[in-house]
Amino acid sequence: MRMHIGASLLSAWLIIFGAPAGRVWAAEFKAKVVDGAGRPLANAILDVELTERGVDGKIIHVQRLKLVSDQRGLVKGTYEEKKISTEDIRVYISKAGYENYSTGLGDEYILKRSFGPRDVRRIARLSGEAQKAELKELLVGDYESQRKEEDLFELTFLYYPELRSALLALLADPTARGNATQLLSFVAVPDDLRLVIQHAAAPSKDGLFANRWAYAVVSALLDPVMEEEWAFLKKCALGEYDDRWVDSGAIRSLRLMASPRSREILDEVGRKNL
Repeated sequence: MRMHIGASLLSAWLIIFGAPAGRVWAAEFKAKVVDGAGRPLANAILDVELTERGVDGKIIHVQRLKLVSDQRGLVKGTYEEKKISTEDIRVYISKAGYENYSTGLGDEYILKRSFGPRDVRRIARLSGEAQKAELKELLVGDYESQRKEEDLFELTFLYYPELRSALLALLADPTARGNATQLLSFVAVPDDLRLVIQHAAAPSKDGLFANRWAYAVVSALLDPVMEEEWAFLKKCALGEYDDRWVDSGAIRSLRLMASPRSREILDEVGRKNL
């Protein structure tokens, strides 16, 4: 599954340095490549295309750089400094076994390892720390391109008995928690949902979909028992996770319950929205 790309666009470090009269000025391109868990990724290839345009918008000149990340994930190269708009810089990022893509100018690029159905079955046969480590790699990687073959959620449901312990353990890992939460919420075992809520992250401001994982939880939470579960539903319904999908999912679940407690929360939500 593709958890969404987090590169900081339009802010790559462009260090301009002078040269004696008559010499061409040069600029330095610097960036960092990390994997889905935020770890430095070596030997990633960045093909950088810099396009210079005239006042009429027509292409005058195209420069190309081919860079390779080092052990710290860093890439660096120089190019002839001309009147190049940041909108005319394209970066093509690739590495064998990873989900390649192209984007604009950034100071950090995330390259996720590719996984498919065969990997899920392989991980299901593992146990202990080995299974946990491999499952984490899958969750911070990229399964999206393979979903037309076999859906990751359906495979998780099929292999749930084998994967449950590792999924629950990964609720404590900030890099894998969001995807582990969504998979456990899809299976929707009540005891698992309680653990999911106990490990739930606080509302985040880090992006448009940063809190979308909560939608999966509230959509599955149809029989709350513990006070923590009711409190979580209430926070979501009141908009504390700043995501309309989360709000509507919590409200829909509360309506489906049609219990005195759920109606009480819905009344509070209604008063807030007046």
